[in-house]
Amino acid sequence: MGRHQIARLYGITKDPETKDYMLVMEYLDGGDFRSKLETTFKNYEWEEKIRMLWFLASGLDSIHSVGYTHRDLHGGNILFRSGTAGFPCILDFGLYPLNSKLLYGILPYIAPEILDGEPFSPAADIYSFGIIMTELATGKLAFHDRPHDKDLAIKICNGLRPDIGKGTPQFYINLAKECLSGDPLRRPTANTLVKFLDFCDRAFKKGNRNDDEVEGKYSNYNIFITIPFIHSFFLNRNYDTGEIIIE
Repeated sequence: MGRHQIARLYGITKDPETKDYMLVMEYLDGGDFRSKLETTFKNYEWEEKIRMLWFLASGLDSIHSVGYTHRDLHGGNILFRSGTAGFPCILDFGLYPLNSKLLYGILPYIAPEILDGEPFSPAADIYSFGIIMTELATGKLAFHDRPHDKDLAIKICNGLRPDIGKGTPQFYINLAKECLSGDPLRRPTANTLVKFLDFCDRAFKKGNRNDDEVEGKYSNYNIFITIPFIHSFFLNRNYDTGEIIIE
């Protein structure tokens, strides 16, 4: 798995009193995603947010590529390792019984199909990723202003989603909406997210100027066609100049 995007796993141990098994993982001393929202959110530029999301998408891609799903992705399971430019990595995955009928997780991050009794899939992790996108855009936890109860679960299944916030780039809004689609088949894969966010990151680094390297790399964009907004993004004239327009 990704060296920087996934917390290192050193082994497993057993609590001598409770007899519970525990994973022994890397100590991450840079704080978690939630604390970052509370303390340093206003310091992040959109370029930094895009790069942060790229790290998270890369971590998910590493997990999904070997046939696993995270099943509990949220801000408390995203920690920062000092010494790596302050970017995040994922931990606490694989701790839940695959055959369990119990519903695990924090309600705002659980995909509607999971609330409706469907089995977990990589697409459910992408939904959680979309919720994190809304939090990174607004600086607020999803549904922070309402009880996390049965009523909220029903509304999520009926299409309720967190606000994304004023001043958010349109491409970012579109991507978040695709990740939060009620249809799991409409959500991008983690691998597609990695590629698209890499394109966005390169465009930002070039100051929205022409980027021949990116343009050449994505001249064959068939990988994006199954996702409507990404397909149209790469077809419009902004792609030809390597630009991302922030409205």
